Amino acid sequence: MPIPLPAIQHENLLNLMYQAAASPLGIIVTVSDVHEAKARLSAIRKHNGDSALRALSFIPSPYSPRTELWLVKRREVAQPLLEEELDTSLPIDISP
Repeated sequence: MPIPLPAIQHENLLNLMYQAAASPLGIIVTVSDVHEAKARLSAIRKHNGDSALRALSFIPSPYSPRTELWLVKRREVAQPLLEEELDTSLPIDISP
């Protein structure tokens, strides 16, 4: 479920980035302007200088590129899924 982008306040956006950094893969936020949101988040990340935030990428959603921005961890820092989170079931065999 996407999270709405908070008000322009610097600390709210910083907290949102820390929330993404603390999650296994990242978070999705809803925005009114993806490019503006990406620029604001990038500027705050640069100003903050925390290395945990440098591991985040800001990517427009391929499904809703105008209204959703993905704050995702780069692959090398993303936490692997636990085995119980993976669907290991086999498809049902319907062959005769």
